[in-house]
Amino acid sequence: MQCGTPRNYFTIDFDQQNYRINYKGIGLDDNQQMDLTLHRDTLISNIYGASDSTSVQVRVNDGQWFAMEHVKRPAESVLRIIENNKEKRFPASGKRINPLRKRISPHIWQAVVPKLGSPGVHKICIKAADQFGYTVENIEMHFVPTEKP
Repeated sequence: MQCGTPRNYFTIDFDQQNYRINYKGIGLDDNQQMDLTLHRDTLISNIYGASDSTSVQVRVNDGQWFAMEHVKRPAESVLRIIENNKEKRFPASGKRINPLRKRISPHIWQAVVPKLGSPGVHKICIKAADQFGYTVENIEMHFVPTEKP
């Protein structure tokens, strides 16, 4: 999709007085709710089911939770596809250009995290919530920085 989100649908769980909105990417594990990219010391997160009103926090290596900033920019996955199109690199033989444009995504957050630039495996936890019942809690990912050639 133009916003960098995989094809998806939402389910809503109801009880007597509350509800919870759940994002489900088609063909993805239930826990895959986002993608992460690191540019120098900036962690960029595309939180698939989030909206403008979502509050997002991150924790690195069991440190303190801190807020990520909601930013207006295209998704990193879309920018990669656009670059691959320009270079005529496609994911498989016989594939064609994917006509994505640099469109601002409504669910991109970022934060400066200098510790992620150091060698080794880093544990990243992200939690997100909004007043409409959308929550993603303690999603844990392990990140190994790599140097570009």
